[in-house]
Amino acid sequence: MRQRYWRSERLGLIMIGESVIDFSTDYEKKIYEERTHWVCVRGRGQNRVRYECKTELEVADYCVQFGDNRTMVYAVNEHNSSAHICNL
Repeated sequence: MRQRYWRSERLGLIMIGESVIDFSTDYEKKIYEERTHWVCVRGRGQNRVRYECKTELEVADYCVQFGDNRTMVYAVNEHNSSAHICNL
C-alpha cells in the first residue's frame, strides 16, 4: 500500500505517510531543504539497520512494512549533515 505524501510550503508542514512534520529548529528545516537523500534507521546498538532512500515515497514504502512508528527518518545533505525529521 502506497502512503500519501503531502507538502505545504505556506504552512511549513510536511506530511509523510500519516505523520505531519513541523520543524522545531531552523537547522532541521535547512537540512530538509538541502537534502540529497533520506536515511531510515531501525534498531539499537549492534542490531541497528540503516536504509538509504532517494525520495519521500521510498521512505513511506520502507516504513509502511513495519507500521510501529519506530523507524527514525533523517534528511541528509551533500555534506553528510543530517537532521532527524520524524519517526514513522
